[in-house]
Amino acid sequence: MRGALILVREDAWLEQDVVIARRLAQTYAHALRALGARERHRLRDFFKSYRFHTVAISGIFALLLFVRVPISVLAPVEISPRDPFVVAAPMDGVIEDIFVEPNHSVKKGDLLVKLADTALRNRYEVAQREVEVAEARLKQSNQIAFTDPRGMREIGIARAELALKLAERDFARDLYEKTQIRAERDGLAMYNDKHELIGRPVAVGERILEVADASSIEARIELAVSDAIALAPGASVRLFLDSDPLRPWDAKVRRADYKAQLGDNGIAAFRVFADIEPGSGKPSPRMGVRGTAQISGDEAPLGLYLFRRPITTLRQWIGF
Repeated sequence: MRGALILVREDAWLEQDVVIARRLAQTYAHALRALGARERHRLRDFFKSYRFHTVAISGIFALLLFVRVPISVLAPVEISPRDPFVVAAPMDGVIEDIFVEPNHSVKKGDLLVKLADTALRNRYEVAQREVEVAEARLKQSNQIAFTDPRGMREIGIARAELALKLAERDFARDLYEKTQIRAERDGLAMYNDKHELIGRPVAVGERILEVADASSIEARIELAVSDAIALAPGASVRLFLDSDPLRPWDAKVRRADYKAQLGDNGIAAFRVFADIEPGSGKPSPRMGVRGTAQISGDEAPLGLYLFRRPITTLRQWIGF
């Protein structure tokens, strides 16, 4: 912006008047330049204003809410055996003794558990004596048949009685042998405390302990219902174990329960099973080790990831 200032008077200009006029002209010029600069740089001033910064930051944040990111959740994890052999009670009884310590190796055929067998052992011995009596009676009938024709009828009866006693003896022997539970494969005996099991009554089919292969392990994750996300087989998992939290393990989701169950902590959770990928030079995790698992699910907008829990709580509250 340009301008001019014209000062006129009838009398001649004195020197002091010229000084005042010059000072006044400089003042007007300064004001004029200030007003002109404001008009020229109004847009620049707007960009530097607090209002523009607020609008810009809000706009960027709003755009970031639509950026798709993988949803991840944290959940407790435990290293557990994969497909262990369950040692269950073959019959109703009371555990008399356990012959293997927790987390000790066993071989196929080793004696693991012995149930109280006093009644069954006596029953088997009585059945064996009855078989011996039936055999003696059959032998006697055979001898009589040589001299007395009526002995032929006694032979048939004696044979039937012997067959019955043999069946009863075999049944009693099978029950007696079931009181000794043996390992059906090599592995590690997995249970908590030997003294908690001895003397405990068990029902047929009740789990007593497990025999697991130490080289076949998996990650069992307890995913709380409040943190549940859509998971597909093959989803990425990172395991941060308490024994070595600085060296995480990679794993892949193999399957997940369709129904939540109450865990040991009383919280409903879905069980997620993941296969642990072999580490480069690292020994395999020991069974029973716990830690934290980071599960990555499908991609979703960042806004849903950040406000997922408030949205879930709001939907439960308003019922929509």
